[in-house]
Amino acid sequence: MNDGIALPGRAVRWLLAGLGVALVVLVAAVVWAGTTPAAAPSTTSPASTILASPTPKDACSHDNPCADTPIPPSPGAPVTVLVTSAGWDPARSVAWVAGDIAVLDPGGTCTATWRQGQTQVVQQTPAEPGPATTTCAVEVAQLGAGQWSVSLSYSSAEHSGTGDDVSVKVP
Repeated sequence: MNDGIALPGRAVRWLLAGLGVALVVLVAAVVWAGTTPAAAPSTTSPASTILASPTPKDACSHDNPCADTPIPPSPGAPVTVLVTSAGWDPARSVAWVAGDIAVLDPGGTCTATWRQGQTQVVQQTPAEPGPATTTCAVEVAQLGAGQWSVSLSYSSAEHSGTGDDVSVKVP
């Protein structure tokens, strides 16, 4: 009498084949996880956010970016200025324009240039660095009634850029 479990020969072969396949898949997964392909050189514009594979935070740099870290443009590089809103505040009697600058750059200046016919009004304010971009918000009170065109510019010792003109109606 046999005290063990008797398996037919065919079932044993299938069981061994399955274990063999599982072992090969496991070994391949371990080998694959231990290798990291080399990153291709980036050719993105300076205003782009570059995302890369995670690295220790103390190893983040322009040449070795962290996955969640925007890479600032190189010194002197132009930056993208995106006008996010503009309008008239009747409660305070001021026109305003706001935008985002695609760089973290403390110490920059935001300039709003308002134009209506031959009239031009220029107003500056310090930029406000945020968590991922720099923000500009410029107000002006000395505009006459009518349709005005406004452009928003950003400048610092290292970066500069100008956004597209937008139109604001002043009552």
